[in-house]
Amino acid sequence: MGKNSLLRKRLKYLVSHISQDDGVIKLQAVLDDELKEVMDISFVDTMTNFNQIHHLLNSDTLTFTYSNGETGKIENMFHFSAMGIKKEKE
Repeated sequence: MGKNSLLRKRLKYLVSHISQDDGVIKLQAVLDDELKEVMDISFVDTMTNFNQIHHLLNSDTLTFTYSNGETGKIENMFHFSAMGIKKEKE
């Protein structure tokens, strides 16, 4: 998460945006083995792919859905320059 950790209160926008991809199952911030906060995204690889998710994370605009079903847009304040690591489910 790096500097994105400072944006914790706005994470709901990113979660809503990424969740629009039907292949995404879960998105959460967790601690890795070095106790650094990282983004853990679980997805079905027959419905989406690693590159698509990276593209969504770095979109210029986040599209989100309000609880009443209406949608909104906000400038993406998150920045994920590193591609990340794809891990197979154990």
